[in-house]
Amino acid sequence: MQGMTARTVADREQNVIRHCRASPNCLARSIQEASGDPFERVVQARGPIQPGDRLFRAGDPFDMLYWIRSGTIKTETTTREGRLQVTGFFFAGDLIGGDCIGRETYSCDGIALETTSLCAIPAEELTRLCCANERLQSTIMQRLGQRLHADRMGWMLTRNERAELRVRHFLSDLMNRRGEPSTDTGRKLDLPMTKGDMANYLGLAPESLSRVLKKLEADGLIRNGKRMFEVLQPESLFDPVEL
Repeated sequence: MQGMTARTVADREQNVIRHCRASPNCLARSIQEASGDPFERVVQARGPIQPGDRLFRAGDPFDMLYWIRSGTIKTETTTREGRLQVTGFFFAGDLIGGDCIGRETYSCDGIALETTSLCAIPAEELTRLCCANERLQSTIMQRLGQRLHADRMGWMLTRNERAELRVRHFLSDLMNRRGEPSTDTGRKLDLPMTKGDMANYLGLAPESLSRVLKKLEADGLIRNGKRMFEVLQPESLFDPVEL
């Protein structure tokens, strides 16, 4: 910051916000407004980090919360049996690290699946700001609640529903979170994750996922590509009545 003029700092702040895919729901901006300090004194820009880079590892000291400006982060952990388990996918606008509040360390690894840029704020600073600002506290609690609800629904889905419903629900959620606008032929979904990661997250064997995708394609609901889907009937993808 030394040697930078106020205008330069303001320009950099606006540049971050302007290129932020999450800007309509930007928590980093809410935090800056609550603190009253310049953006870069409160929120730290991170990245871009490249595919395969780790944002944090399980057991690292929990010191930062992150918001994704662009890109995708996968979280995974190692089970007691030594098996890797994918626990979540985080996209632009998502909060990462909220599950570690009250803990001393991160509970999982955070790994970039594509070129990813983030905003970071020290956990202690966020706690201080929330104590001093009820509006910010409410916003943070709302975001944490949304994430906990999504995680709980995902947990229930992978344990209580048959394979086809798991896949339909996952694709429907992915379409809502990062799908491209509809066209005459449907909606395109680029997959930042591998289908192996997708199967792992859904609690399915890769062969089971492949069978479900072939069925959905045969039913005319999707067009299945290597790292993409085209959802041909978005309104029918997740229809509990049909299932």
